[in-house]
Amino acid sequence: MVPVSLKVNISYSDQNFFYNTLNDGVKLIKTKSGLNNTLGFNFDFFSVVDFKERPVILIKYNPALKSISIPVVLENGEVTDKKIIYKFTGQYFELTK
Repeated sequence: MVPVSLKVNISYSDQNFFYNTLNDGVKLIKTKSGLNNTLGFNFDFFSVVDFKERPVILIKYNPALKSISIPVVLENGEVTDKKIIYKFTGQYFELTK
């Protein structure tokens, strides 16, 4: 197993979603632990080597739905096909049910 950590900073405007490299203090993601400016997770690199997509992009933004999806990762680090979705509500990205 090769453990890998993935973390991105998030910024948002009505027209664009981008990884924030200038202002990492803007907290746009509402989670159980409070407001955050990053989404991240640890995973086993070998669980994604067979993915056909290159480069492998695990955190994705859908501009039509204004949502961010991240994969569910099992305790052993295996990346699954299941997704966790955060949708932009006008002020924050919030977990959908």
